[in-house]
Order: sequence, then C-alpha cells, then structure tokens
Amino acid sequence: MRILKVVFVILGVVLALAGILSVACGGFVLGVYRQHSDPSGFFTTPIQDVGSNGFALTVPDVNGQLSGEWQRYGLARARATVRVTGASKLPVPVFIGIGPTVQVSAYVSGAARDRIKSIDLLAGAIEYDHVDGTAIPAPPEDQSFWVAQVAGTGSQTLEWDLREGDWAVVIMNGDASAPVVADVRLGARFGIVKPLIAGLTVVGVVLLALGATLIVVGARRAPA
Repeated sequence: MRILKVVFVILGVVLALAGILSVACGGFVLGVYRQHSDPSGFFTTPIQDVGSNGFALTVPDVNGQLSGEWQRYGLARARATVRVTGASKLPVPVFIGIGPTVQVSAYVSGAARDRIKSIDLLAGAIEYDHVDGTAIPAPPEDQSFWVAQVAGTGSQTLEWDLREGDWAVVIMNGDASAPVVADVRLGARFGIVKPLIAGLTVVGVVLLALGATLIVVGARRAPA
C-alpha cells in the first residue's frame, strides 16, 4: 500500500508539471497573439511604401513563405487567410490578384518587376529584389487565371483563404503601366491559433487537477 501511495505522488507530480507546462505554452501563444495580431486576428506588417520601376510587384509561393515564417511556431500547415491591402500612390487604379504561381510567372515573364522574397510578419519586414525585362504585360484584369482579385482607386483589400498548391500575389497598376508605387500591408490569420490556446489551457488545467488529486491521495495518511 505504501509503495502504491509513493507511485501516486510521483505520478501526480509528473502530471502537475505537465499541466503547468501546457498552461504556460498556452499563455505564451496567447501573449504572441495579443501582441502581434490586430483586432480581427491578422498578423500584419506595418504599411510599407513599396514600388517597382517595372510593371509588377509579385509575391511568389505564398504558402511556402508562410510555412517558413511560422515553422518555428508549429503553424506551417495551419489553415490561413491571406490579406493584402494596397493603395496606389500614383493617379492610377491599383490591382491586387492571386493566381497559380506557374501562370502568374508566365504572365509577367520578360517584364521588369520586383519580387518579394521574404516576409517577416512579426518584425514587420519585407525584402524584395528586382528582375529586369523588356516585355509589356497585358492589363491584369483581362487575365482569367486569378482566383481572387480587387481593383480600383483608393485603398483596396483582398482576403483569401489559402489552398493547397503554389500561389502568387501580384500588385500592379490597373492599366498595367509602369512604375508601380503603392502603400502595401501584408497579413495572415491562422485559424488554429485560438483552438490551440484553448486546447493547451484546458489540457493543462485537467492535468493539474489530476496531478493534485493523485498527490493528495498518495500523501494522505491511512487511518489509525
């Protein structure tokens, strides 16, 4: 009987520690979520004054870029919604579209453009490089491969639930002219974040309760 009580105490301590760790992890994720997301749950970069002397600004392989960005938080395969907000700083409408990377690459092939190669949502940093070219692309709204698009004067916002595959974001002038100069904000919302916080907290509380119960049972003195 005494050995069984010792086992109860040891198991209770292990479960309690696991519960504390689970609650702490939930608190950490909650802290990151509250600190870096906006009221609608999007992790976003600050508004960036971006531009291209060419005809387009592209973000290839959106899934891959987000996977790399969030791999260290275990969210690489989480369901995500992409949000791109842009406003042209020139007297022309802005166009924002999302399409298969293969078709987007064919569309802008040979045209001078800038390509975003790194997005750090937490640091609010965007890195992009220039691609030279001489071709003139057709107006973007004439293309049929876009799975989501917005266009117009003033600020335009595109939100799209990511799918499996290789997708690219394109920001251009609505008339396909050059250069492209715009205020742009990129963001992503991960559907797993809130369930993850709730799950870690609930599991942690349950483990703590079980651990405390086992410790009490194991430490209880037998009646004289």
